[in-house]
Amino acid sequence: MWYVTEKQRLENTTMIVLVITLLFAMAAADPCDVIGPKWKQLDPTVSDSCYFFSSKEKTFAKAEARCANKAPNYGSHLVQIDNAGENQMIAGAITKTSWIGAHLVSGSWEWVGSGDAVTYNNWHSNEPNDHKDDEDCAQMYSDGFWNDQRCSKTILYICEASPPTPVNCGTPTSISHGTATAVCTAVNCEATYSCSGNFPQVYGPNPILCGSDGSWAQPPACVAHLHQLNGSGNITSPNHPENYPNGVEVYWLIDAGTNMKVKLEFVVFNVEPSGGCRFDDVQVRDGQYLSSPLMLSYCDHQLPNPTIYTSTGQYLTVYFKTDSSITYSGFMATYESIPQ
Repeated sequence: MWYVTEKQRLENTTMIVLVITLLFAMAAADPCDVIGPKWKQLDPTVSDSCYFFSSKEKTFAKAEARCANKAPNYGSHLVQIDNAGENQMIAGAITKTSWIGAHLVSGSWEWVGSGDAVTYNNWHSNEPNDHKDDEDCAQMYSDGFWNDQRCSKTILYICEASPPTPVNCGTPTSISHGTATAVCTAVNCEATYSCSGNFPQVYGPNPILCGSDGSWAQPPACVAHLHQLNGSGNITSPNHPENYPNGVEVYWLIDAGTNMKVKLEFVVFNVEPSGGCRFDDVQVRDGQYLSSPLMLSYCDHQLPNPTIYTSTGQYLTVYFKTDSSITYSGFMATYESIPQ
């Protein structure tokens, strides 16, 4: 078994160029998928809105209520058509007559969602005619022309919602000796890390996510030595009972299994003492990552007090790092899986 020295670590750090590739896969996924099933963006060069085309017939009032309740966080209502391009685009997506959001209010046509006046229209010839003074709602034929119709008639309908706001995550957090590849959708980014060279193993959560606030979660680390253990056994510092080498970092990840927890007990301890353990350090973490709660950070010539550390869940991590000078015989600890 080999260990990376401090000198090798510095050489590797100098030689390695950290490459981070950010791939925005916006084209691969419809941003309107986030709103819910059947919402779609038709042509972002015409409109970035999201549209829903019903498969069930409803009156105008029930259609508007249905639209408003489908995606309230995105301002959904019956569709508002503002120009000829949008009208043509929507007409190309329907095969049957459907409600749009225009309705007659006090003698003027308005959009039901915004209350704006209808400034663009595509009325069929001789329409609107308000037949029998009872046609106060607008429908679109499959050819794109509009007609005024009784609001109580049941037909299909078209909803419109504002597009989700894209997450601005930027470049994922860099790590030494590793690369990150990020894939973003309309509301989330995910970064996957890989490691190489003398630090080939990824230790920590991978992939990581970027939250809605645009900040990345804590990235993993690239490590030289990650020992994954289960059941029961013992762990020792490198070369124990001889002196451990300079400039090493070693991780032991102990997995007790489902509904079990890890009991760790130090039986030998002889590590270079220093204030804050800034030179050599043994850490015990309650979980599977270095960001997991710290149970112990210790460096001394005698056993820690207490000597036993028990995880709350199925994972426990032991981390050992040394500096570039002064070594001792290190430590030995036993571990076993016990019921939670």
